[in-house]
Amino acid sequence: MIIEPLLFVIICYWITGLRPTFFAFSITAISIVLVMNVATACGCFFSTAFNSVPLAMAYLVPVDYIFMITSGIFIKISTLPMAFYWTQFLSWMLYANEAMTIAQWSGVQNISEYFFLLSAQIEYLRNYIFSNFKLYLRYD
Repeated sequence: MIIEPLLFVIICYWITGLRPTFFAFSITAISIVLVMNVATACGCFFSTAFNSVPLAMAYLVPVDYIFMITSGIFIKISTLPMAFYWTQFLSWMLYANEAMTIAQWSGVQNISEYFFLLSAQIEYLRNYIFSNFKLYLRYD
């Protein structure tokens, strides 16, 4: 459960041209490995909690969608209705997205020196409330 996601990160990280620092790579690798293990554990939980695959999928798909939506990738988290706001704290994808976003964007002073960044991505960081403090708090 460590080798496969680590190989995936090693290959994809350099192909996509993400930030070439050891810190950013290690945070990304750790986040991907942890998310893969948590997702596998969630799949194991749902497979043992229900007697049949269709029944497990009937419950797993909505839960998985809620976790994806509340991860901060698709919508601004502060715009969630109050009924769903608490679900963001259960989403392992939120923590991985936040850690990888901070790792890739922390220390960027001049956007023109990074060829893979677009001005729309600057707005992404402004819209989503991610701060370096949270990353260092969780990973120190």
